[in-house]
Amino acid sequence: MMAKYVSSASLAIVERKARDFRDCCAPISICARIHRSDSASCVRKVRAQTLWTAWRGLLAIVALGVAGCSGSTSLPESKHAPQFGKIKHIVFIVQENHTFDSIFGGPNGFPGADTANSGKMSTGATIPLKAQPMGDSGGLYGLPNNYANWAIACNLPKGTTLEVGQPRPCQMDAFDLMNVKGGSGMDAYTYASYSQTVPYFDIAHKYALADHFFASHNSESYTAHQYLFAGQSGFPGTLDAPVANPPLPPDNTIAPLYSWTCQYYAQFNESLFQWDPNVATLSANESAVPTIPGPCWTYNSLADLLNAKATSWRVYLPFALFSVNSLATIRSIYQNPKYWPAGCAGLQCNNNDYFRANLSQFLVDNAGGSDPKYKELAGVTWFLASLYDSDHPLGTATGAPQSLGPNWVASLVNAIGTSPDWSSTVIFITWDDWGGYYDHVPPYAVRDAAGVGFRVPLLIVSPYTRPGCILKTNSEFGTLLKFTEDTFDLGYLGATTTDASPYIGNLDQCFDWSFGPRPFRSVIGGQSTQFWVQHFLKDQPTSKYQITDTGE
Repeated sequence: MMAKYVSSASLAIVERKARDFRDCCAPISICARIHRSDSASCVRKVRAQTLWTAWRGLLAIVALGVAGCSGSTSLPESKHAPQFGKIKHIVFIVQENHTFDSIFGGPNGFPGADTANSGKMSTGATIPLKAQPMGDSGGLYGLPNNYANWAIACNLPKGTTLEVGQPRPCQMDAFDLMNVKGGSGMDAYTYASYSQTVPYFDIAHKYALADHFFASHNSESYTAHQYLFAGQSGFPGTLDAPVANPPLPPDNTIAPLYSWTCQYYAQFNESLFQWDPNVATLSANESAVPTIPGPCWTYNSLADLLNAKATSWRVYLPFALFSVNSLATIRSIYQNPKYWPAGCAGLQCNNNDYFRANLSQFLVDNAGGSDPKYKELAGVTWFLASLYDSDHPLGTATGAPQSLGPNWVASLVNAIGTSPDWSSTVIFITWDDWGGYYDHVPPYAVRDAAGVGFRVPLLIVSPYTRPGCILKTNSEFGTLLKFTEDTFDLGYLGATTTDASPYIGNLDQCFDWSFGPRPFRSVIGGQSTQFWVQHFLKDQPTSKYQITDTGE
């Protein structure tokens, strides 16, 4: 009798839960095989969780049946997201310039993930991906990752009409035709050496990995970080990286580090590139526009929502005027002395409660070595990797040392995991853009002319993460912003990639809010605080070019 009161939607919910566990259990088994001592406990845990989920599904059906008898058609929905009250700290660790295949692919790609060990070329041939040291690219100045080269690599079939909401029909077979200064498009068909990515593989085995997570955009770092902080990039329309007029000399590697900010755009007479808003045709391309009155934007960032709710936030970065610090382009932050640090010029800024440098400062703060008020994580914390210690492919002309990006990430995770904040924290580790590297999976949706872009990795670390889970849900940067909005009840940014987008998916498959918090499992590859203090003191960029302050 009860069955007739159960709607098809209710049955679909139970079926979806079953699929979630099916997708999650295989990676857990893989993790158990790798960590054999955990095998028995892993199996018991999976079985227990599966039975509990099935039982909860049955209870839901019973409840719906009772509700049907009483005339009600559904259960009352909870006001808050399931993580509300459990999670008090969200951490974003933003690495640089890699696709999913270039980190987790290759001949020994991550088990259970959707990876490639070879790539398609414009000739129709297929070549194996080759190992390459992290930070190296084969070209003089790294692989190109702007929109023009993204479009080349995507290689839409001739005559294609783009349809909003449908997958972008990229053939993903023309990376070899990209314009690489001092190199070749063949340099795109590589993956980072496994000896360097051990920390990332270890995090994925012990916590969670998303293999259908995409950049919100189809271009480079300026646009990426706007989406990561604010869910949009300029208006009207989506804007791409500022370009100096006249162009900066190629060997001036310093000015680009701070030129994309409210303070310096006038000094460099910068232009931006804007996407044609007509996304329904192949004319959806970039065109140059003057930067009037920006780039110093008036739209809200996630930091603005946090301020409105009196929720703390901090950014750890090489220096506050760092070009990829998008809060240096948000007028409400940059022009407010409460938030913006004093004494900023070029590579120098004083530390304050919101912006703290250099990157080793967090490890000092976390240990209570500077001021006790910084020992506890803020509500939201961003870590922006330095140019010379990120995973960014810098090329041979810069003379940069070998990247220690994976070790830096491992050190951050271990510091947070061994702190009192662990039990109420979620850490998202992601890469800001595709970096010019090959990936075999085309974008899952046309949201607008600017996105979504190619896949980038996402690692999810939390005491509520299902160990070894591989998130198969299509998602993008906006998914992380929406998760943060819901966690702290912040309201809505109203940006195209968050609240207004039907394409952001969710992270539900890899969280279990009914089980935990689990104890922390340390990550391979971390280094000591003293190591990083010494490292960041000596590893500072230098240049013959003069840094001047506009006084704005």
